Amino acid sequence: MITDLTMPKLDGIELAKAAYEVAPDLPLILASGLNEHINKNYADNTSISATVSKPFDFGKMLNTIEEVLAYKRS
Repeated sequence: MITDLTMPKLDGIELAKAAYEVAPDLPLILASGLNEHINKNYADNTSISATVSKPFDFGKMLNTIEEVLAYKRS
């Protein structure tokens, strides 16, 4: 799953927690333009598999998706 940090009714962190309850093995990538609000330590302590900073290019996103899927397979 790829989601944004900032959304109208449910932010990306809340969505990640809800998704984890239903599907704990679901890889989740959080995108944000608010880079100071997310960091690796925070992501390591939630169900978030990876973070990407916006704006991102599609090559960076593709690499992140490949890394997350490879990690989940191992």
